Amino acid sequence: MVESIGIYVHFPFCERKCWYCDFVSYGRDSGLHSLIPRYVETLCREIKLWGEKIDSLPVTSLFFGGGTPTLVPARELESVLETIDKSFTLAADAEVTIEANPGTVSPSLLGDLRAMGINRLSLGIQSFDDQVLKRLGRGHTALQGLEACNWARAQGFSNLSLDLMFAVPGQNLESWEETLAITTELAPEHVSAYSLIVEEDTPYGQWCQQGLLDVPSEDLWADMMELTEARLASAGLERYEISNYARRGFESRHNQIYWRNGPYLGFGAGAHSYWQQRRWANTSDVTRYIRDFAVTGAPVAGEETLDLPGQMGETVMLGLRLLRGVDLAEFRRRFGRDLLEVYAETVEELVELGLVEVTPDGYLRLTARGLELANQVMARFV
Repeated sequence: MVESIGIYVHFPFCERKCWYCDFVSYGRDSGLHSLIPRYVETLCREIKLWGEKIDSLPVTSLFFGGGTPTLVPARELESVLETIDKSFTLAADAEVTIEANPGTVSPSLLGDLRAMGINRLSLGIQSFDDQVLKRLGRGHTALQGLEACNWARAQGFSNLSLDLMFAVPGQNLESWEETLAITTELAPEHVSAYSLIVEEDTPYGQWCQQGLLDVPSEDLWADMMELTEARLASAGLERYEISNYARRGFESRHNQIYWRNGPYLGFGAGAHSYWQQRRWANTSDVTRYIRDFAVTGAPVAGEETLDLPGQMGETVMLGLRLLRGVDLAEFRRRFGRDLLEVYAETVEELVELGLVEVTPDGYLRLTARGLELANQVMARFV
């Protein structure tokens, strides 16, 4: 039985598109920023429509992502938040997150965000090395990253998450170590440390095909990964998911909805949803999103309904991202089947290979070796 739900709201507007980014986002050079008022109006209409469709389940997590939501005027952000609060049952202790990039925030804006009820700030720092930031095509400096963190604390944010990126072309271990050192000095409650993935439809993807990217070796990648876990753990940030670290009690509530294959609604261009075994995604084109909603009330670009094997497979695949793993008792309650019976041959083989293990407290999880081959292991269940 579904007891709660998460909501994601997408704001696809950025100052400029980073060279590695394949998210649904549009820089100022796209000419689409003039549509922000109409976009927000459409967002609010979509939210109201869904608020009328589903039961009054408590919303335990609300996430404003992008893009760069902090490029949208605070009054527009507040109107979206108010619409959600009126259309759904926002839990009193809901985690309300907004993503922001350094260089797009100020003390006054952060104060406004905190005053309207946003209680978690996720800053796209990526690096505290200006050379690395330039290689990524980022629009801020290391100093601006530090300022943003300090301003957030001064404005009352007690739940601060920093996004970092390693294995960047030309990056060395010393640079990454310095970024980790500065990060731990700032004492955030949460850190997401992602290894760069070169996506095909990006400038990085094109340069990689042309042999123009100096991508770190596998050995250097492994050294960076090992250093990340050690340094963050020594600062009280325990690894709880493949790329995520947190102080106890500050694990991302929103992302855990995804990893546990729970229900969520996504609003805005390119947003994804999962509700009653149905997955769908809105069109990623901002103009079409506004137009299609006005015409049909459903700006959906693609959808699928998962059968029982699909639901079970996705639950295992996503749950293995968590270091604790998949709760076998919860799997049985949810599907009426025993995971170790449904996937008996696969689990037996992976256990023999030393890639997964069944813990005494009833979880199926990746081993240390399995974490290094996580994508290959998880793919065995779908």
